[in-house]
Amino acid sequence: MPGALDGLRVLEVGDLVSAAYATKLLADLGADVVKVEARRGDLARGRGPFPRNTPHPDASGLFLYLNANKRGITLDLTHPRGQAALEALAGRTDLLVHNVHPTLMAAHGLDYERLAAANPRLVMTSIAPFGLSGPHASYRGPDVVTWSAGGISTLNGLPGEPDLPPLKAFGDQSGFQAALNAAVGSLGALFARLGRKPIQPLCFVECRDGWLFLCAVEEHQWQSFVDLMGNPEWGGLEVFANRLARGANFDALEPFLQEWCRDRSVHELYEAAQRRRIPFAPVSTMGDLLASPHLRARGFFATLAHPVAGPVTMPGAPYKLSGTPWQLRTPAPTLGQHTADVLAEAGIDAAALSAAGVV
Repeated sequence: MPGALDGLRVLEVGDLVSAAYATKLLADLGADVVKVEARRGDLARGRGPFPRNTPHPDASGLFLYLNANKRGITLDLTHPRGQAALEALAGRTDLLVHNVHPTLMAAHGLDYERLAAANPRLVMTSIAPFGLSGPHASYRGPDVVTWSAGGISTLNGLPGEPDLPPLKAFGDQSGFQAALNAAVGSLGALFARLGRKPIQPLCFVECRDGWLFLCAVEEHQWQSFVDLMGNPEWGGLEVFANRLARGANFDALEPFLQEWCRDRSVHELYEAAQRRRIPFAPVSTMGDLLASPHLRARGFFATLAHPVAGPVTMPGAPYKLSGTPWQLRTPAPTLGQHTADVLAEAGIDAAALSAAGVV
């Protein structure tokens, strides 16, 4: 079945999340993505989780998720012949996405003027902690730095406590957010270059068997919730008369909600609320999501066989396209798996580069 981005050629250079996830979004829609790794391999290959907790560069759960549907090659981009090979590959590529630090771009052959001289239609997307210009362009910025510098770690206030200490979300959230922006920006540039046209307080309560998120912001939702609870006397108190009052007096309201939910089942309340059009939601664990009948019916999770890691179940794309759906076509490449094939397509002698220690 055709993909929405069939025929689009993409080169990816870098490590870890941001460049890899940006190009994964494109690969899932049919783009031919060639991942260029250093000879040591992407640093993500050293991140877990690993099957049976046994580290292996071709079995990292993070790497397998980020790099399915891609071809993979190795090149030493600090070597002149490696840079020449990159230039040849860029000459037949629509988009190059990288997250090499701005201070290291030139040393890795990532000079847009030079690459575009051979391919004026090339789009190059550079993902950098603080951009390519400005007084902070040379600063280093791993995830916790960019998360903090961007101000997101301060967005954790509660009613009456707007100034709680900063918090850091789990995982490389800055990397994933940067990847989304990079993918969208890249597609916008490609549309222009290639002439294509585009297509209230939070309340978590602990139930008998897990956690539930309560959301009844609109007045009709709140009244339906009060009815679901059997119209308790406190539900009619003046201090809870409207959503502004409930927000201002949430410290008084929350214990009533916690007590009522404590001995009830998460899914019992979830289903009952949804029948009344109250948007409650269970707080799902990873196991809950894997077992979800809804996600199974939508075919969200997909299992792909990998020659080293074995069967790998991973999340699918967060969208559905009727005519050009995303597909998991190939597993993440083993280190350098496609080096000879991809270089041969560009007329480059991989054996000679191997002998020179470039690949």
